[in-house]
Amino acid sequence: MDENTLRSILKEELKEQLSPIKASIASLEKGQEDIKNMIVDLEATNATRHSEISLKLEELKDLKQVTKENCYDIAKLKAIK
Repeated sequence: MDENTLRSILKEELKEQLSPIKASIASLEKGQEDIKNMIVDLEATNATRHSEISLKLEELKDLKQVTKENCYDIAKLKAIK
């Protein structure tokens, strides 16, 4: 066999061996992109939850203040009896 024939055979062999590797890389890239999208969605969800939790915390603080005032009022009423 001459040199050009050997090169041609080697080239074809390399193409055959690289084809599945390229497909695997494409699959990994697709998976990586999917993971990135899930992270972006998760960040948005967490930001929303953080806002909701902060709101609930403020409501609890208000409730605590009202409860404290009610305790004082109850104590005053008991003292009057």
